[in-house]
Amino acid sequence: MNGSPRILLKDKGNCSTCWTVCTHLFCGRVRGEIIGKGPRKGDPGQVKKGDMEMARIEASVVINRPVEEVFEFVTNPKNDLLWQPGVLESEQTSEGPMGVGTTLRSVSQFMGRRMEGIGEVIGYKANKKITYKEASGPTSGELSLTFEPVEGGTRVTLVGEWEPRGFFRLPDPIVVRMTQRDVEGSLANLKDILEAEA
Repeated sequence: MNGSPRILLKDKGNCSTCWTVCTHLFCGRVRGEIIGKGPRKGDPGQVKKGDMEMARIEASVVINRPVEEVFEFVTNPKNDLLWQPGVLESEQTSEGPMGVGTTLRSVSQFMGRRMEGIGEVIGYKANKKITYKEASGPTSGELSLTFEPVEGGTRVTLVGEWEPRGFFRLPDPIVVRMTQRDVEGSLANLKDILEAEA
């Protein structure tokens, strides 16, 4: 979709960025192999929605665990601190089970800055897909995770699109590249945690 996949090998770099559920930038150390799809030629990670220019990231990983188990773990905000190292706090703020309309609050750290964001679930298909939208915080955008049963377990694909503004605009291609790398790192963390529990 967005250029050729690339492989990041074990212990190739680390970061200080984060993206909590639908709010900031995933943070983590790359541990294990993971497939990331880079941007098309031109400005890294840029897509257009109408007249609006959006930043975009996409990454996926295959986890050797059943779809139901992976989905349950990822969609529980209490687990964010385990696989997204930049997340300081993460909680569901609405009552009832996770689903469309669920609201979440997160606090995370991005390049030494402490930031708080509020998100809302705008799409939910059990064991298949969940989509979050930024309700308030330093960015405006959406993040979706899809879960697909494949040989060897579950493929998790994360796609994030946001409108760069304020701190996140300068310089935007650098922020996009850092975010892409760090999302790949967080998915590798997720793989490590879930497969270790097998």
